Amino acid sequence: MPRSRLARVVVSFLAAIVSIQAAPVRAAGSWDVIVPSLVNATLCTGCGITVGGGALLVNTGPAALTEADLSTATFSVLSSRPDIYLGFFLNNPHIVAPIAPGEAVGVVTFLDDGVFTPNDIFLDSVAPSETFRNTYPIQFIGLGINRDAGSYEGPAVFDVIMQMGGRVAFFTIHADMHLGPHHLTYVEAQRVSSVPGATAARPTTWGAIKKLYR
Repeated sequence: MPRSRLARVVVSFLAAIVSIQAAPVRAAGSWDVIVPSLVNATLCTGCGITVGGGALLVNTGPAALTEADLSTATFSVLSSRPDIYLGFFLNNPHIVAPIAPGEAVGVVTFLDDGVFTPNDIFLDSVAPSETFRNTYPIQFIGLGINRDAGSYEGPAVFDVIMQMGGRVAFFTIHADMHLGPHHLTYVEAQRVSSVPGATAARPTTWGAIKKLYR
């Protein structure tokens, strides 16, 4: 990642932290997100992978999550590697909404298409009392990972902030990076609960930022 892009990423991540601390808490339903915690990613130099099955969103509140709620979703990601970028995106809120209480929603695939292995590991984190709705082939929360330059192989760490409806979730994704034809495998998954944005804090964030400048 060029130095100017790295600086923009750090500034964006810091801005997300500031907005969390400054934003007033407003009434909004609580939610969890089910995401990878460990991935194996193989990328050639200058290559990237984008998949529609990046996460499941679980409505843990008493009311439906509306299109207006989903449209407020933002993601900020800080990478331990300046040459490797990971990002999330949310598409089609007008199609996916509303998400009913106790509903887990997102894209799950069960076949390896040669680029992306099945992500049904997410379903292990859906509680028996909850209902899963597969939006496939409609994308909902997707994920992209790119190697901008170089031939690095080894571990990479991505610290992620997801904000939606006045609430925030922090999570970390670990990746084993390899050089070669692009392929992505989710090895482990995690379920992360959102908290009110104005009270959220993540002390490890500053350490991660400092590492980029050592």
